[in-house]
Amino acid sequence: MLTNCDVHDGWPPPEVLPLIERARAGTLATIFQPLIDRPDLAREHYARGELVPLFRSYANPGVLTDELIRQYLQPLLSSPERIDAFQRYWLGFDNAQTVAIHDALRALEVPTLIVFAAHHPERLRSRSGDPPPDATSRGSSMDIATFHARRRFAETASGRIAYIEDGEGPVALFVHGVPLNGYHWRHVIDRVRHRRRCIAVDLMALGYTEIAPTQDVSFTSQARMLAEVLDVLGMDGIDLVGNDSGGAIAQIFAAHHPERLRSLVLTNCDVHDGWPPPQVLPLIERARAGTLATIFQPLIGRPDLARERYARGELVPLFRSYANPGVLTDELIRQYLQPLLSSPERIDAFQRYWLGFDNAQTVAIHDALRALEVPTLIVWGLQDFFFDKKWAYWLRDTIPGAQQVVEVDDARLFFPEDRPDSLTQPMLRFWSNLSEA
Repeated sequence: MLTNCDVHDGWPPPEVLPLIERARAGTLATIFQPLIDRPDLAREHYARGELVPLFRSYANPGVLTDELIRQYLQPLLSSPERIDAFQRYWLGFDNAQTVAIHDALRALEVPTLIVFAAHHPERLRSRSGDPPPDATSRGSSMDIATFHARRRFAETASGRIAYIEDGEGPVALFVHGVPLNGYHWRHVIDRVRHRRRCIAVDLMALGYTEIAPTQDVSFTSQARMLAEVLDVLGMDGIDLVGNDSGGAIAQIFAAHHPERLRSLVLTNCDVHDGWPPPQVLPLIERARAGTLATIFQPLIGRPDLARERYARGELVPLFRSYANPGVLTDELIRQYLQPLLSSPERIDAFQRYWLGFDNAQTVAIHDALRALEVPTLIVWGLQDFFFDKKWAYWLRDTIPGAQQVVEVDDARLFFPEDRPDSLTQPMLRFWSNLSEA
């Protein structure tokens, strides 16, 4: 069995050439010693986008506790002799060694399994050399400045609903969870914009949507708001995609307006009577006490400390919802949380969102879901702290139109953001099958 490794003449990869040069100069220890001495700073550098050794090799660098970093690196740097041996290891990176076995590999009859993790599956090629379907249409995901520049508002009875639009084709409406906004969907939109006209809204009390102080922000009212947005934009026959509380809102919308849907895609979300999850009950109590901002403000003020707490094993809000919390740069944390805490009115709306966590809203649509014939795909991250996979199968067994549950092994609640291909690949196949039907 072979996993990701050096092959034939395709190594050493260019990313490690600076390390080989350090080894040649006898200064390699100066790269790795700081990871032992100040792993907190290493995490900050990685979160800013720097390619920190060791960290960049994990999809979830959160596994790299201080103890694990020392477990790997301390023996390598424990004496001059160990450092010298470590440097000589790097200086042995010569692909002539694997080129020399080419003929032997071609004659190798040993049964072999190859398991390859593809952080960028669009770069892979099949045996024929052709790119995988849809890979050629990929661009770069929108940055925060572009997200702000593209923002529009739909004037509805519920408020001025913020949304962004990108792509062409049939309409796909994306509904995020808490405490996020439409920017959550940027990587997914990047991968499907050549096939869909993508609309990503900001829910009421979240993101940049503007509402009255008395506006109802319950999930049922959010579903009503989505219908109002579609009315304003003149859209019907949509593909609806939801995550987290946005998935519950999508279920309610589908129950009330099945005729407006072409398809439904649900990811990890609140289902029937299985929510709110116990992990969020302290946040609901904070909202009830009017002190919710004291939980989220420190993530904006000192995100470095939040990362340290998470690395120590604390269940830090937001961080615990990603398999790869390294995506949460300081800028992204501010993008999600600053608008929620930017005024007393915004804080009050954010707290009312949490106080609307009442599963009576989804229990009430049980009969409607049992009659829902809309083609439905369910994609579920299996490492989610909040929503067990049994709810994915509850949805499959309840909704007549449900066709499949796709399980995503290394994924948590917000996997559309840090594992977007895990959603877009089955979703594009699902949409293609709809077109062929």
